[in-house]
Amino acid sequence: MLSTAIFLARRGLNESIGREAADWAAGQLELGFDGKYLRQLAGILGDENKFEVNELIDRCIREQNLRFPKAESVVILYAQDLCRQFGQGMIDKVYLLRRLFALCAQNGMLRELLPFYLLDCALDDLQRQQFSFYRRDITRDNFDQVLEQEIRKLMMTPVEYV
Repeated sequence: MLSTAIFLARRGLNESIGREAADWAAGQLELGFDGKYLRQLAGILGDENKFEVNELIDRCIREQNLRFPKAESVVILYAQDLCRQFGQGMIDKVYLLRRLFALCAQNGMLRELLPFYLLDCALDDLQRQQFSFYRRDITRDNFDQVLEQEIRKLMMTPVEYV
């Protein structure tokens, strides 16, 4: 189940979250939260019109008095969720780095994501040769260790709300 922060981040990034939104809403109802739109959201199947689902999600967010993360924090939350998925074995290293590379590039080379941008480039270098032009401190032997260190730093990045 999505955490509320990740749910808000994914909505803030305008991702399609139909069925996951229903699961999130059902989880909130189980936790004791209630509301007309929360109940409606819990009942969707996930194959409804994306725009109607997004409108329902937005109404539910207002109804529950939830605050959206600031724009920059939405990206950080999403990146943190990708790192959680990687840690749980749901995605692999290459997918994680490609997504974080793209997030960094799409969001003005966000400082918190720049290490992953460089790690993605370094990984490409190390697949072709023994060294990286992007991170000279990285070798094939210590790549995973450096990646874990950068993930720990990212996971400690605070999130700000509007």
